[in-house]
Amino acid sequence: MRKISVLKALGPLFCAFILVAILLFSPFNRSRQYTEKETDKFANLASSVEVYTNDDIKHQALENKKYLLVMGSSELNRFDPFHPSVLADKYKRDYRPFLIGFNGTHCLAHYFCVDTLDRELKDRKLVFIFSPQWFKTKKNKQGKVISLGGMNSSAFNRYITSKDLYGFIKNADSSDAITKFIAKRLLSFSAVKRNLILQKSLNSLLQGDCPEMYLKVITNLQYHFLNAEDILFQKMFIPINFKSIKSLEKILPDKYDRKKLDRLAYALGKKQSKSNPYGINDTIFKYDVGVGVKRLKNFQAKTNFLHGVEYNDFQLILNQFAQNHNEVLFVIPPVNGKWMKHTGLRQSMMKKFASKIKYQLNSQGFNHVVDFVDRNSEPYFMYDTIHIGKRGWVALDQEIIKFMKRPYASEEIKINNRKFLSKEWLEMDDHFDFSGEY
Repeated sequence: MRKISVLKALGPLFCAFILVAILLFSPFNRSRQYTEKETDKFANLASSVEVYTNDDIKHQALENKKYLLVMGSSELNRFDPFHPSVLADKYKRDYRPFLIGFNGTHCLAHYFCVDTLDRELKDRKLVFIFSPQWFKTKKNKQGKVISLGGMNSSAFNRYITSKDLYGFIKNADSSDAITKFIAKRLLSFSAVKRNLILQKSLNSLLQGDCPEMYLKVITNLQYHFLNAEDILFQKMFIPINFKSIKSLEKILPDKYDRKKLDRLAYALGKKQSKSNPYGINDTIFKYDVGVGVKRLKNFQAKTNFLHGVEYNDFQLILNQFAQNHNEVLFVIPPVNGKWMKHTGLRQSMMKKFASKIKYQLNSQGFNHVVDFVDRNSEPYFMYDTIHIGKRGWVALDQEIIKFMKRPYASEEIKINNRKFLSKEWLEMDDHFDFSGEY
């Protein structure tokens, strides 16, 4: 009788498990096929976590060579008539930006994103926009660095999925120095430490060993289960609430004219930032910046962008770009000059930041770099304090046009992980001549 009672109790649970397994792993559970019209809309959804973390959407879209992958952060969400996606659509460019990035997507998240797209991105051009905030570090009163910044736990949990982590372990080469670095980096996050399977597997990779067989089996099962789950729930994800770019195109001149666009951007920028002396969009100033403007006086006087672990994480992406033979346009934006004076952020720090980035790029053979740091005082170049604005987009559009017109040429890349994945690289600051010989 006791056995029958146990069977009655566990029977429904067992049946439910079987049904879920059939649902997830049945031959009918296949990826949804999106139309080109849908992927065009997805291309503008830079603010959608569903798009960022959905591998099938990115795979299907980027198989189409017309898409130009544009990677960055929250500046990609600042849609106005001069945004790259709007200009490309209005003037019938032979490329359409596919936007990847928003608030919190640092280099580590972008590494995993590019890692899943190696086949689609092979021998392709793309654009990568930096954010100085990614590289921000904290110092104590004595001037000692106490935090290397980088991606925070909240952003990690949002943008790097369990499937990404299991996939990394599943395909990892335990003898590779990059594998060891990534394993160590991942183990610094609490979400990973709480998962015993991930923790044990990554610790093995950190020591240069393969995870034990039982860990491999569990990792593979977890990866395939999560992949099947993604496919199942992807079918329930209906693309809605897309940003409409057609309405933004109406105020633009019918024929492309850079000077006209710049004048129009200046006029609109002036019209939309009358409430403050910093050239910041009125809405942003009213509900965000302006609330604490007095309190923020000189608060960035000691801000440092030269020591962040982000430089190491960025090196991970450069490895991917080199492996994929990508030709990349790297963009270094400025910070609003008038706001810098108010907060005490030094222009010399920004110039040093740009120099360090360019040294890391140029010394390894990545030579397509747009440095806008010295354009920080141009009116309405910025949207707010740190995001590219109307005239900034017009200027960047010119650079993208030139970049896309050049015939694709695989660059001669010489990756130097020994230097740029080192702790010593993070410690190099004002005393190092970044403009010197490589």
